[in-house]
Amino acid sequence: MVLAVKRIWTRQRNFFLIASELGHVSAMILLGDLLDKSDPQRWRWLGRAAALGNSLNCLSIFAKQVEHFNSGSTNGAILFAIEQALQGNVNEQLGTIFNDEEDFDSLIGPAKQAIAFYEAQIKAAKDAMRAWTLVGIKLKVEKDVRKLIAKLIWDSREEALYDVSNGEEEQEAEEEAKEEEEVEEEPMRAQKRVRK
Repeated sequence: MVLAVKRIWTRQRNFFLIASELGHVSAMILLGDLLDKSDPQRWRWLGRAAALGNSLNCLSIFAKQVEHFNSGSTNGAILFAIEQALQGNVNEQLGTIFNDEEDFDSLIGPAKQAIAFYEAQIKAAKDAMRAWTLVGIKLKVEKDVRKLIAKLIWDSREEALYDVSNGEEEQEAEEEAKEEEEVEEEPMRAQKRVRK
């Protein structure tokens, strides 16, 4: 009995996936509802349906997911997927999310938090790529291998693996450390110039 139900569920999901990929909005919503709440793909489909005009499902539950993330019961990949869905669909001047004015005041806070998280993850992925590239150059790693690893780092950004909770404090500390290094290195550079 359980096996038969799993087969039916899998077949349904596959049909809804095909219809969703072909642009059927209702199928996107049904697929999103079929997928587990912890699956970031759920938000991809609900977000696409919302962007195409049916925002009720996405708007009614995305703020709750942001709240769960704050309490530590939702992973960052879901928040990243929510921001991808919100990308370009939040208009503060008009007071709309997915061209919908309903509950804007209560939804804008969670939307801004998702956007900030997304931007921090993108920045962290870019920083990791730059750091890898510098290490790869220093270790004389083949350019193609450096590119491949940098691409892997970039592609993993959707997994939201970077801890960005104290991003501002860490950034300020890094900037101060760089300034101190530059101050310490300046006399050494001056000595090298004098020797030449």
